[in-house]
Amino acid sequence: EGFDVETSGCAAAAVALSPDTGKAYLISCGDCQAAVFDSTPGGAFEVTCPHKAHDPAENQRIRAAGGFIDVRSSVQGLFSRVYPPSRQFGLAMSRSFGDLCVKRHGVLAEPSVVELPLSEDICCVVGSDGLFEFITPAEVVNELRTRWPAHGGTICAEALVSEARERWLREDGRYCDDVTCLLLRVGQGASRADSSGESAHGSPRLDLL
Repeated sequence: EGFDVETSGCAAAAVALSPDTGKAYLISCGDCQAAVFDSTPGGAFEVTCPHKAHDPAENQRIRAAGGFIDVRSSVQGLFSRVYPPSRQFGLAMSRSFGDLCVKRHGVLAEPSVVELPLSEDICCVVGSDGLFEFITPAEVVNELRTRWPAHGGTICAEALVSEARERWLREDGRYCDDVTCLLLRVGQGASRADSSGESAHGSPRLDLL
């Protein structure tokens, strides 16, 4: 209450672990991302996909609801924005919380959910789009598999945030988006430091659990 969400909003991502059912769930809405992996070098990992208007299914829904989509090419690939018919406000996601002016034109607040088996040793990373804009999820996972066992979660998260900020400044000059990183390790490989509930945010601090 008291917030104008007509042209403001947010994205979100989360990881839910259910030992009773033996399942893990990756949940995302917008351009935040979540990934889970084990500590095996070179092993597989699961990651959510950011919701973008140039993705075919998202594109079709938004256009059918009267939204206008501007798609452009960039160094990182395709970039898109959703506009209402007035084209006075653009959103770089096809799903979000808030942003009511484009909710009338196909943008949803419904998250995507990925279900997978819950292993005995699971590592999780949740990050804002600022973390993943210039660092791919595969890079993040490989870095954590290499450094986490020796250095712990706090140092790894700080290193990822620092690297993301450096790449932002290198690619975009003076601008750097918000960079948030949350790490969680559960199971046999977790140390007290990794699961202590320490928390920090942004620059130079970050979210760490």
